[in-house]
Amino acid sequence: MPGQLRVALGALLLVLAAILAVALYVPYTLNKSADERYVEDVIPLNSSVHDLVIQMATAESAVYAYLVDQNDAALDRSNAAFDRANADIFQINRRVGSHPRLRPLLATAVVQISDLDRALQQQLPGPRAERQRAPSPRAQLERIATRFEGVRGTADAMLDETRQFVLEAKADQHRRYERLLIAIGWLGSVGLALGGVLLVMTPRRLGELYALERRLRREAEGRADAARALAHVSDGVLLTDRQGDLRFWNPAAAKLLELDERDAAGRPLPELLPSWKSSARDSNGGAADGPLVLPLGTRGGERWLSITSVDFGEGVVYAIRDVTEEHTLDSMRSDFLATASHELRTPMTSIYGAARTLLARDVSADRREAFLEMIAAESERLARIVDGILMASRLDADEVSLETEPCDAAELAESVLDSARIRAPEDVSLELDVAEPLQPISCDPNRLRQVLLNLVDNAIKYSPDGGRVALSIENGDNAMRFVVRDEGLGFSPEDRERIFERFFRLDPALRRGIGGTGLGLYISRELVERMGGRIWAEPRAERGSAFYVELPIAPQEPVSISAEARK
Repeated sequence: MPGQLRVALGALLLVLAAILAVALYVPYTLNKSADERYVEDVIPLNSSVHDLVIQMATAESAVYAYLVDQNDAALDRSNAAFDRANADIFQINRRVGSHPRLRPLLATAVVQISDLDRALQQQLPGPRAERQRAPSPRAQLERIATRFEGVRGTADAMLDETRQFVLEAKADQHRRYERLLIAIGWLGSVGLALGGVLLVMTPRRLGELYALERRLRREAEGRADAARALAHVSDGVLLTDRQGDLRFWNPAAAKLLELDERDAAGRPLPELLPSWKSSARDSNGGAADGPLVLPLGTRGGERWLSITSVDFGEGVVYAIRDVTEEHTLDSMRSDFLATASHELRTPMTSIYGAARTLLARDVSADRREAFLEMIAAESERLARIVDGILMASRLDADEVSLETEPCDAAELAESVLDSARIRAPEDVSLELDVAEPLQPISCDPNRLRQVLLNLVDNAIKYSPDGGRVALSIENGDNAMRFVVRDEGLGFSPEDRERIFERFFRLDPALRRGIGGTGLGLYISRELVERMGGRIWAEPRAERGSAFYVELPIAPQEPVSISAEARK
């Protein structure tokens, strides 16, 4: 249909151009024909023949006048008429070539005029003496009239021919005009036919184009909506062709996989992501058995991705979701279960063994007291483990309320060290270093005591070879800083932030026999931040580590902060 419409339009333009050309050609042709036939040929020829007839009539009347009254002036008029007649014959002879029928008449007229002229020369004597010997005027008139009659007949025949030429020229003009009108009419009819065809085809084609445009617009809008939706989807979406070359990705995929938009298009995924080929199971990405969860190394570190793919014949669509956090939580949950099981099993085993021993009848009083002390100590340890787990759970649920008030930092620090000395081994010395004077700090005293006791216990626990554990208090401009320093195992700078994560332990394999649930520092960080402070740790250059707790100076009036108020 589009080709036919273009052909029809082209033909219509050609017809219109032809009509315009013919319309311009018609007046030009008619004007040129009129110039050739009338101005240059027929009219001058007709004028010369008419003048010849007139001159012969003039000559005849002058001759008759001379013969009647012997007037020399009449003879002069006759001679002049003959001269002009000869000039007319010359003009007629110039144009007789295009009029074959006039040629014999012209030849006859030339002969007749020559005979007439000779006869007049002979019969009209010149000198007066000769005039007396001339024949009588009557006889002369009869002879001259006969010749003049012949010339007049030939001239009339020539005049009739020129009139016929005029009629033929008019007829030729009329035929030319009719042919041009027929050509214009034919071209106009073709133009009308093409216009009718276009009138029928164009609206239909326009309707088809409009429908096609609407359909394409709806498809484009649908693709645009899909692109906008994909641009705001948190999951990554990739599209590869049959060869596995990357064709499309949304911003989430570019962020997850760290794709470079300038050179990623058209390149194979394994080339862009070297770990993709070794990690992906097959082209289906695990779609047959559910999402495939695999690690993928990027510049930002290792990510765990859940990949689902669909093969639609022309390529593969991959849906990628970042499950790093879920995987981390699963790992933490597994670590917690393993750690909690081990940490709970140890005191429970000790308690169970001591209880079984006490059930025996032959246990001495000294041993019974020792077993009871062990049961009390292990029960306390078990309670601390359970309390830590419950506290972490309550912090995650934001169910821990804090009551801040002005507190004496030195008094809190001294009570923490007194509690720690009960459990500290003999090869660990505990020291307190307090800067004077100290301003009151804004805190929840019970929670701050819990934090400091946890830091001091950790310092003791990670000093298996003994050493010095110091708790110092330093004044700041708007805050007060607690620092717990030890000379123990310490930690690497890479673990500076990780040690405050849940269930993270520096000695997970218990190579130095240091246990724990990995919740103490996490609980400490959450409590300090809820009191408006901050906590961090630094490895010491020589040996051990240092933990810092910074809390704001107390305002003028106590401030109460609850879980509901934080929400």
